[in-house]
Amino acid sequence: MQSKIFCVAYRNDGSGPSRGANALSKGDENIEVVYLFNKGRYLRLSTIWKICRAKRVALIGFGLIPDLIILLFGGKNKKISYLRGDITENYLIDFKYFHRIAINAHLHIINRLDHVLYLTVANYDKLHSRIHTRSNILPNVVSVEEFRLSAEVRESRKSSIVVIGGLHERKRPLDAVHIVNQLIKSTGQPITLQFFGDGPLKDKIIKTANELNVQCVMHGFVPDPYSLIIKDDILLHCAVSEGASRTILEALALGLYTVSSNWPGVTEIISHEITGFIYSNRDEAVRSLSDIISNRAFVSPQPLSHSSTFSVQQKLKEIITIC
Repeated sequence: MQSKIFCVAYRNDGSGPSRGANALSKGDENIEVVYLFNKGRYLRLSTIWKICRAKRVALIGFGLIPDLIILLFGGKNKKISYLRGDITENYLIDFKYFHRIAINAHLHIINRLDHVLYLTVANYDKLHSRIHTRSNILPNVVSVEEFRLSAEVRESRKSSIVVIGGLHERKRPLDAVHIVNQLIKSTGQPITLQFFGDGPLKDKIIKTANELNVQCVMHGFVPDPYSLIIKDDILLHCAVSEGASRTILEALALGLYTVSSNWPGVTEIISHEITGFIYSNRDEAVRSLSDIISNRAFVSPQPLSHSSTFSVQQKLKEIITIC
């Protein structure tokens, strides 16, 4: 076993990769998260220097640039890529016309590392033929105990539909506005849509919501959104591509009703009509939300027993074995 494990992430910005790295570090004092960037785009030279000086450690990269950094400066240490999602889909959205260059560059980097970790079987099935380094499937992690505690401090108000995550194209937040608009027309009930997150689509969401007369509350980025969420709220997750959504795992840990788009790998987290709902189009999403609102007994979330599969302690054992 290595004496120390460095999780190398972009920045401490509340994104899925940084939260996943932080969850691992809280479970073991020998795991440390190091960030490559501050809030801006300037590289933290102190982090590069720390990686250069490290001896007899394992370096786990959480993304394209972190993987490149550990390849270039990781020396003889064990180098591991933790693929946090489907890079073929994500890079198509992130890099647009240059997505093929980004994909091929990342795959080339990974093939020069010692090990690769996949979040889901679906991601492994899609990429393993192009990646020749040793691999394991290591699902996302959540601290079940942490969310069980926060479930005791929710405020009292009427239920609403909540969206948690960055307001960018990959998460498809505009779909939530259109789905809720259809839901209001279908049920005739006033429904509030709450967004916890920030990003380039914020103004477009507000404009669309005003045009459709959908009541939206824009909270911006909130470090602990669950302190503002009550048990009767419904999580709506519209992403087109995910790794293994921490947002959904956290919602399950809290016992929230969850409705998610059918992105590759979602069935490894949600059992349809048992722990939540999975939809393939807006009409299916509206039906699922309507079923929950009209008859909450239709699906009974089984959060803690299901999410324990993704608990920190179980995954720490696997990571330590690999490192």
